[in-house]
Amino acid sequence: DWNQNDKELKIEVIKALESYGGKLVETMKSDKVFSAKDRFLRSQQVNSINRVSSLRRMIGCKNIVRLIMALPAIPMALTTINFVINPSKAAEALGMELLTGIGLSTQLGDFGAFFAVAAFLIGAGSFFMKTEYFKIAALLFGSAALFRTIAWALNGADFATSLIISEVVLVVWMLLSAEYIKRVS
Repeated sequence: DWNQNDKELKIEVIKALESYGGKLVETMKSDKVFSAKDRFLRSQQVNSINRVSSLRRMIGCKNIVRLIMALPAIPMALTTINFVINPSKAAEALGMELLTGIGLSTQLGDFGAFFAVAAFLIGAGSFFMKTEYFKIAALLFGSAALFRTIAWALNGADFATSLIISEVVLVVWMLLSAEYIKRVS
């Protein structure tokens, strides 16, 4: 269809596919239907106008979806920066007092690394459209929620409901982002 009617769209689609490692596979058009599978596939086809319209929408919304997938990187990056320039405020935002001595070093190093890696994984996953980055971020947030729960159950810590809920929401966000990338590639 587009070889004759819309060569510009074909070029856009190829560029979009190549941007995340995809490849266009075209089949020859044939009026002959030989098997039940062929009949089923033919019944699922849409006409060229609907197909072109759908492709244009998909290409247009890709950047919006990438932006939505990347949104959690912003507070993660800001928290990282806060642990560097205003550690007492960063610790307070997480319900902690700022420690001293080697405890301070551990607190700033570990939490700074946690939020920096989270920001990197989400940002790079969105930019490069890599499912692995989102899955690792999901594992990071899920582990935090798990260890918070263990701290409550075994060590007498307060149950950090709001923090655990936000981490579970982030796990779901990361897994949905990974699934989206999987479906479009």
